[in-house]
Amino acid sequence: MVEQISHRHHYTPEFYLKQWCGPGDQVLVYRRAASKLVKSRKAPKATGFEWDLNSFIQENPWSPIAKPDVVESDFFGPIDSKASLVLKQILAGEDLSDDDKTAWARFLNSLLERDVRTLEQNDQLAQKIVRDIAAYDPARSSNPERWEEALRHQDLDAMANNHVRREMVKSIDDPKALEACRSLNWVTVYSDTDTLITCDQPLVVNFGIEPAPIYALSLALSPRALFLAFPKSVPMVSEATAPLMIEKHLSALLTSQARYLYSHRIVDDTWFPGLHENIERHFSTNSTNATGP
Repeated sequence: MVEQISHRHHYTPEFYLKQWCGPGDQVLVYRRAASKLVKSRKAPKATGFEWDLNSFIQENPWSPIAKPDVVESDFFGPIDSKASLVLKQILAGEDLSDDDKTAWARFLNSLLERDVRTLEQNDQLAQKIVRDIAAYDPARSSNPERWEEALRHQDLDAMANNHVRREMVKSIDDPKALEACRSLNWVTVYSDTDTLITCDQPLVVNFGIEPAPIYALSLALSPRALFLAFPKSVPMVSEATAPLMIEKHLSALLTSQARYLYSHRIVDDTWFPGLHENIERHFSTNSTNATGP
């Protein structure tokens, strides 16, 4: 039996978006098309992905890729499967085991590293480095003909692509990063109403104030639940401060680079004052139009 190769690679996992499914098991998607803010309903499978985003590419004729989708199927597949179970436990208020905490930390770290914008930036940098090396390698001066011949058969963009995917996997499983996440206080707060939205860049770092160093993480888990991780030196979030945390998280979403916003129903200003206006402003200032799924 021939194993199917996956080409639809989600950077916003399907299991995560299912928490916002409404009628017809679809999420409501807000995006910018040309000069208009448009909304449509899509199945979680049909949004938050790029074709072959995490695939390895053959670099030369003599080095075939046996399983180009190995990162998506054998790495992200298990991460998402385990995280989907932990998500159910968190929403049910169950205690997490050490293995559960590690699985959730890997998932959170994966959201940072697998993000399509992060990969685009890393790809561009890697392509420049690979081309610089090809142009200035000392082997050119010792045997330029052989060097040129080798380069003619080498796909430099494929080399850059594959290097970025290998480093992404290492970064996600970096023991120091996972332990740093596990060492934070984890708490889930709840909204009185089902008014939490999410996006295709759902994990918010430091409430959008600065990207590094990371001292706080927030992730909407459903229209009512918000996951928070913060240093143990910070006072625990109380019922009184939960609405402020939710507002800060939502504000950060609307100042992010998100190309898609997701909700389970149509957003209006009764949720939060000026919310729909802020969504309009987000897409008018976000320079990247959403042209994909």
